[in-house]
Amino acid sequence: MLVFCLAYCHLLLQHFPFQIRSKDKDGQWLYSGLVFDIMNELAARLNFTYDVVAREDQIWGVPTANGSFDGMVGMVERKEVDLGLGAFTINEERSAVVDFTRSWFEEPIVILIPRPRPMNRALVVFSPFTPLVWLCIISAVMVCVPILYTCHTLSPVSHESTLSNSEAIQQSNYFSYFQNCCWYMIGALLLQVCN
Repeated sequence: MLVFCLAYCHLLLQHFPFQIRSKDKDGQWLYSGLVFDIMNELAARLNFTYDVVAREDQIWGVPTANGSFDGMVGMVERKEVDLGLGAFTINEERSAVVDFTRSWFEEPIVILIPRPRPMNRALVVFSPFTPLVWLCIISAVMVCVPILYTCHTLSPVSHESTLSNSEAIQQSNYFSYFQNCCWYMIGALLLQVCN
């Protein structure tokens, strides 16, 4: 005789249409549904009978502190029952201690979240980075601009241009203005592109 376990929770969770449990007029539990149709067909074709051990606590089986499983997986692992029927989640931990059949049903579970509110078009330019990244960028510019201006001002090369034409002189005096140093640093940040 084959013995298998089945999880139920005092008729609160029936797993319709897979597992349906009801009482007959004598108060005995009757089991029906797709799972039992499959078991009855297997029993008829392979010539065996079975008993049902229903777990009222509906524990499917999770690893315990000592490495063994509780619930229905644990009952199969300890050979208290021959097999377990139910809506098991097949995972690596369970597969290490019991053998699963091929899954014959997959439930498409989805999570619903509200649609995101449209972003203010004026603030879209700031969306690529988090506020912390923007703070770091602004801090870097605020620190580097005075350093660039100071280095250029103190550099002896910036005051003596060896170039003869007027364009070269303008170019060497570019960093003599604080706002030019600021624009240079912002441009340097914006032009960081990969090939």
